[in-house]
Amino acid sequence: MQNELLLIDKEAETVIYLGYPLKLTKREFAVLKFIADHKEGISSQELLTAISPKKNIGIGNIAVQVFNVNKKAKKIGGRNIIIERRADGYMLTPNL
Repeated sequence: MQNELLLIDKEAETVIYLGYPLKLTKREFAVLKFIADHKEGISSQELLTAISPKKNIGIGNIAVQVFNVNKKAKKIGGRNIIIERRADGYMLTPNL
């Protein structure tokens, strides 16, 4: 996925945001990648199943990963990359 603000290289598992590399853990990258793949949004349960099919993490871990991605984006001067849609799950911030 690519636009002028956000580049997600799925092959190299790297993210460039606002021209700067965003250093994400493997799980943070997986969360961002799956959310980016679902333009209309993805439910928390679908996201959990996608990144942890063996169910070795809880649903609360998704919120932690989203928080961490957004915190890292803000640290380089950006804004939240991922937004939560109440009772719907998550999606990329519009106009990224």
